[in-house]
Amino acid sequence: MKLFGSPASPYVRNVRVLIHEKGLGDRIAWEPADPMCDPPELIAANPLGLVPTLVRDDGEGLFDSAVIANFVDTLAAPRLIPVEGEAGWAGARLRAVADGVLDVAVRTVQETRRPDSEQSPTWIVRWRTAIERAADWLERDSVRFERSVEFPALSVAVTLGYLDFRRPEIDWRAGRPRLTRFYAAVAQRPSLAATAPA
Repeated sequence: MKLFGSPASPYVRNVRVLIHEKGLGDRIAWEPADPMCDPPELIAANPLGLVPTLVRDDGEGLFDSAVIANFVDTLAAPRLIPVEGEAGWAGARLRAVADGVLDVAVRTVQETRRPDSEQSPTWIVRWRTAIERAADWLERDSVRFERSVEFPALSVAVTLGYLDFRRPEIDWRAGRPRLTRFYAAVAQRPSLAATAPA
C-alpha cells in the first residue's frame, strides 16, 4: 500500500501518526506528493487530487483522513479508534472537534496567503474565535482524554501541533493548564515526533 501526502498537512499527519502507532510502516509506503502539482498517480487514485490518499494493494484509492484512519485501524491490533457504545460516541465527538479546528485553522492560513486586498478580516476573526472556543472546550473535556493514547486523543495532539506550526499567534496554552500538560506529554510519543512538520 502507498500513502500519498504532504509532510506539512495535518490531515496527512493524523494518518501517519496512526500508521506509526499501529506498527504498519512496513506495509504502507510513504509517497510525498504536492497536490498542487496534480501528480498523475494521485489523480488516478483520487479524482479530487487531495491528500491524504491511500492506495490499497488492490489498487483501490481511499481518501479523506477519517476514512483512511478507519481503514488503517482495521489492519492490526490493538484497535485505537473506539466504535462501540459511549466510548465510540465520545471518541467521534473528540475527533470532530479536532478536525473542525484543523478545518478553520487551514482556512485561516489559506486566507492570509491571499493578497491583503482580497482577505476577509471578518472571517479571519470568526475562525480565530472558533479555535479559541474549541480550545476552551478541549480544556474542559481533557479530563476524559488526557491519559489516552487512542486515536481521538492523538488527533487532538496533531491539531495543537498544527496551531503551533502555522498559527503561533494563537496562544492555545494560555489559561488551559490541563491541555498544556496533555500536549507536553503526548508530543513526546515517537509517532508524533517522527511526523512533526518542518
